[in-house]
Amino acid sequence: RDYFGNKKINILEIGTYNGNFSKVYDESHITNIDLDESDNQFIKTYGREEKEKLDEFLKLRNRNLNRKNINFIKLNSLNIKKYFNEKKFDLIWVDGDHLNP
Repeated sequence: RDYFGNKKINILEIGTYNGNFSKVYDESHITNIDLDESDNQFIKTYGREEKEKLDEFLKLRNRNLNRKNINFIKLNSLNIKKYFNEKKFDLIWVDGDHLNP
């Protein structure tokens, strides 16, 4: 947690999963991106085809990301350059699309 001292850093997390990473740097601003829950790629991973599992997953993720230092964006990382063309980050955590490295 203290790799950057007390400096509040700007973090981009690509691939949010359930939002647990966001708890690591609770003093920093974190932008999380992940696929929209209606995206076929999102639905067909981690057993989320079942509505009950999907609802449970979304409830947990929403709870983890519901913090003042978090900005969650539903975005396919293939479009990241267009969306963040001018924005700079101190740390980028890439944890998305494990099936297509």
